[in-house]
Amino acid sequence: MGRRAKYLTLDDKMAALRQQKAAYSRTERGKAARQAQNARAYMKHHRRRGTTKSAESESVPQSSPKSSPAPAPAPLPAPEPKPKPKPSPTVTTTPPPPSPLPSSILTLANLPLPNSFLFHQALRGSHLIDESDLPQWDKPPPYTSTPPPDTPAEAQFTRNLVDVMHGRRLRLEREGVVVRGRKFEIGEIGAGRGALREVERRLLDEWEWGKEFVKSGDICERHRIMAECWRQWQARRIFRYRQEADSLDAGRNPYLCVDQV
Repeated sequence: MGRRAKYLTLDDKMAALRQQKAAYSRTERGKAARQAQNARAYMKHHRRRGTTKSAESESVPQSSPKSSPAPAPAPLPAPEPKPKPKPSPTVTTTPPPPSPLPSSILTLANLPLPNSFLFHQALRGSHLIDESDLPQWDKPPPYTSTPPPDTPAEAQFTRNLVDVMHGRRLRLEREGVVVRGRKFEIGEIGAGRGALREVERRLLDEWEWGKEFVKSGDICERHRIMAECWRQWQARRIFRYRQEADSLDAGRNPYLCVDQV
């Protein structure tokens, strides 16, 4: 015959095991085993906490014992002041003298002026002279006025126009010299005589242009004569500015005799 089953179901078996375990824990042997188990669990838990605390204590820097402060370093000696460089002497450079004026300019500048009645009337600024149409002849060529017919009357008108323009230009030039003389008296021209040289160079350029225009030949007789009159006065102005600048360089006053213009 086979063995008889002790427990009919799994629940019966588990209930019996719990009863046996509870009965064993009440015995002296069971109590000792329980205490040993609790001691092992406590020691295991205590070792984990002790390791964490020791790591934390290692991470916190230990305060070193107080020590006396180190003596302050001795101050460095002040550097000796460097001597200031001596200013270099001012070198005054004298500009080179300008090139001599072309002989053609000197020839035109020294041509005699007319001595006619119309010349002197225009020189005085007389109301008898109508100057409303004259400013066009103050400008360099080419001229835009309509060429006149080729008749004796128009030729005479051109000659009279030249005399009037000479008187007008001489009057305007003398007025300009008076203005520059006043600037010289208050010290505006003495230091800026380089401006006179600059005006002279500009007039030279315009004078060269007028010379080429007259050579072109494709102009009427009145325009050609008036262009020559303009070139003569350009030459006189160039020569005048050269004299003024040279006198200033030599320390002389070039504005004493306006009538000599």
